[in-house]
Amino acid sequence: HGIGMTANRPVQQVRWSILESDLAVAQGELELARQILESACSVAEQAHVVPLTGELHHRLSAVARASNEDEKANEHARIAINAYERLRGTIRADRLRQSFHRHRLTIYDEFYGALTRDTRDIAQAEALSVAERMRSRLLLDSLHARSTDANSVRQLAPASGPLESELAQQRRWLNWMYSALADGLEPSQSQLQELAEREQIATRIADRIAVAGGANPFDEPVSAAEIQQHLMPDDLALSYVIVEDHLSVQVVSSDQIIGFPTLVPVAQLRELVAEVQFQIGRALAQDPALTSSGRSRRLQRDMDHALTGVYEALIAPFENLLGSVNRLIVVPSGVLHGVPFTALFDGTHYLADKLPIITVPSLSVYTLLPSHSGTIERALIVGVPDAIAPEMGAEAEQVATRFTGARLLNGPVAGRNAVLAGMQGADLVHLACHARFDPVHPSASGLKVADGWLTLDILMSTRLNSPTVLLTGCETGRVRIEESNDLTGITTAFVSAGAAAVVASLWKTHDGAMQTLIERFYDGRSKGLTVSDALQRAQLAVRNDWPHPAHWAPLAALHSGAREGDSG
Repeated sequence: HGIGMTANRPVQQVRWSILESDLAVAQGELELARQILESACSVAEQAHVVPLTGELHHRLSAVARASNEDEKANEHARIAINAYERLRGTIRADRLRQSFHRHRLTIYDEFYGALTRDTRDIAQAEALSVAERMRSRLLLDSLHARSTDANSVRQLAPASGPLESELAQQRRWLNWMYSALADGLEPSQSQLQELAEREQIATRIADRIAVAGGANPFDEPVSAAEIQQHLMPDDLALSYVIVEDHLSVQVVSSDQIIGFPTLVPVAQLRELVAEVQFQIGRALAQDPALTSSGRSRRLQRDMDHALTGVYEALIAPFENLLGSVNRLIVVPSGVLHGVPFTALFDGTHYLADKLPIITVPSLSVYTLLPSHSGTIERALIVGVPDAIAPEMGAEAEQVATRFTGARLLNGPVAGRNAVLAGMQGADLVHLACHARFDPVHPSASGLKVADGWLTLDILMSTRLNSPTVLLTGCETGRVRIEESNDLTGITTAFVSAGAAAVVASLWKTHDGAMQTLIERFYDGRSKGLTVSDALQRAQLAVRNDWPHPAHWAPLAALHSGAREGDSG
């Protein structure tokens, strides 16, 4: 009776059919569900209703999977994902694209899991392409947008002028509140409510501006073949993905892709990573100079044991593939974004002993990162010392002596406007200042300069000229993983702004060890080493005096794949 009332209303007819198919699945009648969905597909396709076509094939994939018909399930998944990608490409507003993607990730997960279990080369290549469609899409869109408008002036629709002004007004208030939160303000309930309301208003305005704007920056992720072409013969990329309750990885070289669909259960992985983070905290709780030799040995032993556990889970299953590799590119997933890959320990050696490591949000982002010649002509060095970290001023002065004509902003002169103006056009940006990562209010994360905070919104709206950015403040490398598998953090803000390379810290650092790391890093860069090569050399040097990984392994490097001439 219900479906008869929708004869001339195809959308409602399809919606009714979906309800009927869900009921059939719940009752175990998979064949009936398939018939209902296939009939509804004909209606949706004739009416050219792409969203419903994607949803129907998504359900058909699940029915085929439950019926052990993997090939049929995969074909339906391809159609569903292609429909979703077409739709995503029509959405101009970042927030709406993110929301759309978040609510449809299940089909990507299911399809990726099925493909990684298939050892055929064609299946592994397709799985890698699906993985690239699953994560860091807003960052990838941002890189495409930067490349699109790099040599053009942004054109606003006539109605967008007032909206831009209103948005700027809302963001001024939001940045004031974010700065207050960063400075330790304990907000009242009314302030939290106003914060939420103003965030919603700003988001709606940004959506309206995006919809009224010009060309859509959306584009497809880089294909598996293009990724492999971008890799050097001695590169190895590790593409980790958490699917359902297990961690998987694809090991990618220039000539093959090998999948490991079930490395470790996610629950066990969380315990392993939590133990590493606990041991880092133990080591940093007391000054090494005040720690007895016996306690230092125990701390080192316990840390190495924790790192070995993570190594066994993440690297050991394919460590035989590392033999001829000279550089590792790691794409973390979930809790792995907090793992110091350079310090993973096989029982004898750390990974940093063997090769340099680049950590990237996705392999598509890795291939699209800009590069530069490596010649430092315009260096911006910023120091913001205070009573807690007076050494930051000396750090900035010391780094500035390395570069002829460097612009040094140290102390009170290192205000927001001066720092932002100095970053534009610089090919090296060194920021010795406090940082804050707020996982609850990620937009309140940022860098503290002399007169306030450079929050994520401010950093992302900056236009950079492909510099290397070195962030020596604590926790500058931390990120929040959104439900859409996008990342929010200071590092990704700089990438979005146009940085070619970012070196940042995963945790709070030891002052003496960090000073030596910086000195050795720039020594390596002055000899023409890439960012990751220079960081590896610096880490090995620091270990001579600070052997605990908590002291020598906080920094992670992100940069493009270029090697000659530097490799940004």
